[in-house]
Amino acid sequence: MSEGIVYLMDRNGCGRAVDANIVGTEAWRIGEVRAMGAVPDNVGPVPEAPARGPIRVTDMRKIVRTDSGGLRRVQDGFEGRKTMHIGDAFDVIEGKARTAYTKAANRAGRAGKDLPVYIPPFTSAQICMGRTYRALFEKYDSKGVKCSSVESLSGGGSDGDAFIVALLADGTNLARIRERIGSGVALSVRGVRPSRCNRRGMILDRTLVDAVCLHDKTMTDVLRGAGWVRVGQSAKGEHVKALTRALAAALDRMAGPTQSHWTRAAAFGAPCNPIWE
Repeated sequence: MSEGIVYLMDRNGCGRAVDANIVGTEAWRIGEVRAMGAVPDNVGPVPEAPARGPIRVTDMRKIVRTDSGGLRRVQDGFEGRKTMHIGDAFDVIEGKARTAYTKAANRAGRAGKDLPVYIPPFTSAQICMGRTYRALFEKYDSKGVKCSSVESLSGGGSDGDAFIVALLADGTNLARIRERIGSGVALSVRGVRPSRCNRRGMILDRTLVDAVCLHDKTMTDVLRGAGWVRVGQSAKGEHVKALTRALAAALDRMAGPTQSHWTRAAAFGAPCNPIWE
């Protein structure tokens, strides 16, 4: 190691060389804070914001017709750049899962073993349901007013009536989703020694869903809030996996009943082409 140079590891396990003379100074601390809000180079002109939190970068594309009459996917971002989105708990959980998989794959590669198969913690449909639940909750919660009566909300006009109808519809949809979550227990204290039961609390499905979808809490944060993780310790893998399975099942229930896709044909008389539906 060169004299006067230290190597710091970030949260992703990547090392970088830093001048030892500036570590701990005010300029170094300011640089660390600004690095938390750094914007990738392939994103459009977005200001630095350390309080923004985690982000995800996507490549916006659209379908266009070529001169030969075919179809082709092209980039649709601002000036050909990628699009930056504010990350949520699902992005953080996905990032941790990919980091753990990368480490496991590297260990398997060094040992000459077959690479493991990456299985995401949640499916695209489950993540979409969780984000839809959050959007609906924020939309309904932002419509709070000081008036106490429904008549005062309408104001005697059609706009007020439409507002009430939309508000009631959002409330009905939100109540239906929460009813599908149920009152089950995602993680109970059964099987835990009595001396430790008093420090641990049951984690309900509704508590788990609201913590992750609405408050951007990770599984470790939920376990720590319920007393399952001591200060300075990391969560057990079995507990994290149990909460992940419980949240995935709750998100499936929130989506409601689904109908499998199947095809049937019917022919009426001959000769007649069958009717497919």
